[in-house]
Amino acid sequence: MRLTKIVAACALIVSLAGCMTEKRKRAEFFAAQETVRKPPKDQKSQPPPPFTREEAEDAICETVIARFARDASARSKTDAEVVFVGLTPTNLDPNPGFLRKFERRKPAVLPISAAARSDDNHWIEKTSGKRGVVLRIERIDWDGFYTVRVPYVWSAGSSSHEHAESFQLSWKRGRWVVL
Repeated sequence: MRLTKIVAACALIVSLAGCMTEKRKRAEFFAAQETVRKPPKDQKSQPPPPFTREEAEDAICETVIARFARDASARSKTDAEVVFVGLTPTNLDPNPGFLRKFERRKPAVLPISAAARSDDNHWIEKTSGKRGVVLRIERIDWDGFYTVRVPYVWSAGSSSHEHAESFQLSWKRGRWVVL
């Protein structure tokens, strides 16, 4: 009787070990399939973007600057005749070729290096003395290929009066548009 119980116990242990091994094999199989799963249909159906990242970033910055300049003059954020543009928190000047895109726009768009503080602590153009507003584009946060968020800071006066805002942009009909 004792031998039968031992044999039965051993058979039970072997069968359970086999079940555990089978369960482990099944788990490993499904885990491998999950890591190699297909993308969702909406991502799969989207073609790759028709632009490089550098081209897109230039077009995005152009759209943000144009929209900000339009809003600055329409809402009269200030009596700004000039928008001084700086890129990233270190206030790099945009490329002069890039700024040529804004030559005929009002208010005028100039690099941030053309700005100076006036006696009444406002931003002015160094050469003409025209009042302006500083726009500093912080970065571009990508949310997929076709949507971005662009945080920026603008100031018309002292640095204690800086305003942080952002634009949400989307690629629609072959161009970047502010949502």
